[in-house]
Formats: sequence, structure tokens, C-alpha cells
Amino acid sequence: DQYRQYLQAQTAELVTTTKAFTDAVDSGNLEQAKALYAPSRIAYERIEPVAETFGDLDPKIDAREGDVPKKDWGGYHYIEQKLWIDGTTEGLSEYTKELNENVETLQNLVKDVELQPAGIANGAVELINEVSKSKITGEEERYSRTDLVDFEANVQGAEAAYDAVKPILQKKDAALRLYVLLELIYA
Repeated sequence: DQYRQYLQAQTAELVTTTKAFTDAVDSGNLEQAKALYAPSRIAYERIEPVAETFGDLDPKIDAREGDVPKKDWGGYHYIEQKLWIDGTTEGLSEYTKELNENVETLQNLVKDVELQPAGIANGAVELINEVSKSKITGEEERYSRTDLVDFEANVQGAEAAYDAVKPILQKKDAALRLYVLLELIYA
């Protein structure tokens, strides 16, 4: 329940910050769009392991160039490339609209996502491993170079996942310690 509440709070933040970002893009304000890009992604990066469980939704939101066929590429990183490499906000309204729709879909899906303690814990581990193995190379934010913001959000998300399962681990750990103690006493 604690982690579900976290997911719902993060997706609500994601919808809000993404809308502010895409509004800046749609209004043609390149500098404001660039300033709002990294903050708009923080909530997504915090819940990335769960977001990745919804089939093709993650690639629609977060695919990097080369992750999907060129004709299917959109989402944050497509817009990122246009802002930093092409230096423009023009021609992006279709992409901003789709990004907003996809983060709203994600928000709706997390309300009913099946959560298991092992899955939550494994997602946190995978997220930290991804940071240390591939994201650290700069492959995530190729154009904006805002990788450190993502790293911090990934660590925050992993900590939230750990905090959600920690009481279960402590309870099981206490039971395991009692079992080992009894085994030692009666051996």
C-alpha cells in the first residue's frame, strides 16, 4: 500500500510536470522548455521499474534514438533531441500531445498494478544496476546532458522501493534469526 501510494503520487507529479514542459514546447519557448525538461522527467525516473512493466508504454515515453524503429520514436528523448540538437520547438505538437496522453495512461495504470514485495525489491536493484552499468555512460540524456538529475531520481526511487519492503524484510529477518537461534540451542 505504501509503495502504491508512492507510485500514485509520482505519476500525479509526472502528469503535472510533463504538462508544464510540453506547454513550454508548444508555446515555442525554447529556453523554458529546456529548463523544464529534466524536472519533468524526475518522477518518471523514480518509478521506472514499474513503468517498464506496461509493455510498449515505456518505449513510447522514454525510448532513446535507436531503441525503437525511427518511425515509432517519440516521447521525451525525441523532444530532447529537437530542443538541444536542432534548437527548435517547431513541429512538436503531435509529440507533446502523445507524451501527455502516455503519461496520463501510466498514471491510470499504476492504480491497479499488481505489486509483490519481491518485484518491488528486484525493480529497485535493477534500477541501481542500470544506473551503474549503462546510464553512467551518458546514454540516457544524450543531448541535454542532464544525466545526474536522472541518477538522483533513480536512487530516490530505489530508496522508496526499499523503504516499502523494509518492514517485511525486518519481520522475516527476525523470524529467521529466531529459527537459527532455536536450531543452535536444540542441535
